[in-house]
Amino acid sequence: MSARGFLSQKLQQEIQAKPEAYPFQEILYCNIGNPQSLGQKSITFFREVLALCDHPAILAKSETQALFSADSIERARKILDQIPGRATGAYSHSQGIKGLRDTIAAAIEARDGFPADPNDIFMTDGASPA
Repeated sequence: MSARGFLSQKLQQEIQAKPEAYPFQEILYCNIGNPQSLGQKSITFFREVLALCDHPAILAKSETQALFSADSIERARKILDQIPGRATGAYSHSQGIKGLRDTIAAAIEARDGFPADPNDIFMTDGASPA
């Protein structure tokens, strides 16, 4: 069963107290946006790019080519080129980094054939903050 919040917590307690009361034995918390909690393997590309962007000094190390895919290295460099100071972790514009919003707008336009304005794009860290 898929659920969230107070009701799912109450239901979880009921299942633990009396497992035979329901036609299922567990609750899948789908609101957390974490498919790995359901057994999906991590998508390596995004994690590699994030690691390289969070610690750009890794890009200069000789062993990086063996540890990260060429695509991840290239994408991390492109992203870092758009971030002031070439570093993550600092505050940015409330809509998100302008260069990244430009890239997102161009990708939307290329994919959908509809003009996208970077000023209409708001980057957040998930659905809840949005």
